[in-house]
Amino acid sequence: MITKNKLLEEQLLEDVVSNDLSVAVAAASSQYATNAVLNIAARDKDKEVRLAAVNNVNISIEILQFLANDIDDEISTIAKLKLEAK
Repeated sequence: MITKNKLLEEQLLEDVVSNDLSVAVAAASSQYATNAVLNIAARDKDKEVRLAAVNNVNISIEILQFLANDIDDEISTIAKLKLEAK
């Protein structure tokens, strides 16, 4: 049985790798973004997608730890602050 949540996750997984930056950012920003979606977003080449991921309330400690080493200072700083707060 395919659930609504499974279909939503499949759509977000498709959207997060979109060539349309606004679509990828929207997927990474979604309140429904799963760990799988945020894991992909955290590794995106575009800063905006990674920034959306690091600011998502659903982000896991493991992904924050990965983003704490991001090449962009803003993203790594946000990740480190969120890790300290947990």
